Amino acid sequence: MKKIIYLVLVVIAISSCTVQQHAVNTSVEPFQNGGKLFGESTKGLKRNTDYKVSTTLYVLGINLLSDKPTIEMVKDLGAEKYTIQTKATVLGWVCMYATGGIINSTKTTVFKRSE
Repeated sequence: MKKIIYLVLVVIAISSCTVQQHAVNTSVEPFQNGGKLFGESTKGLKRNTDYKVSTTLYVLGINLLSDKPTIEMVKDLGAEKYTIQTKATVLGWVCMYATGGIINSTKTTVFKRSE
């Protein structure tokens, strides 16, 4: 029984970190800086200077609540070259499983690029 519980926890932990990246006006390709499983690292970067983060809550697939739209995050960073990273979080998967897919949450990060 313990093995099954551990297996379920590992599957949830791995699947809760699905990541999508989109490069805009930059030569940095998606996932060039790593992060295919857990997302690109923000270690060594300054929040609100090098990157911005927003969380979005979906109910029945409708964007119900968002901290800040992506285009506003880009304007706040003053970025012409940037990468948008969207990933599902553990909290999002827990909400989705607990509500049968009615409620979901994602985390969006915009990274300012120099090249």
